[in-house]
Amino acid sequence: MRVEKMAKKYRVGVLSTIGNPLLPLFVTSILNQKITDILVIFDSKTRSKKDKDIWVQRAGHAFEKAYNAGLDIHSLCDAQVPFYFVKSHNDHSTIRLIKALSIDVLLNAGTPRKLSQQIINSVPFH
Repeated sequence: MRVEKMAKKYRVGVLSTIGNPLLPLFVTSILNQKITDILVIFDSKTRSKKDKDIWVQRAGHAFEKAYNAGLDIHSLCDAQVPFYFVKSHNDHSTIRLIKALSIDVLLNAGTPRKLSQQIINSVPFH
């Protein structure tokens, strides 16, 4: 599928946690589409041992290979992607942050929570 040039530049907010192995893959994919106005909002919840075990059971060690190839969160430094930290993606402070940053679209790139309808409705495009 070909991505058409967008008439409007969208600001993309990526919801994730530190250490989520999919985050660098998502952000790199977005950047490869020439969408550069992105930021990451980290939830404070970390992955438990149980979560990690389930991850390995389902995905094997496929994403460790990407990490070992240098594709980790630190590889995003050159792209100057800003990071923000919140207690919970469902917190009212997150909605205020989304509004203050004028985010147009949210991407769930590994939030550990079921997102509330308020968070989903806090952006114009959902």
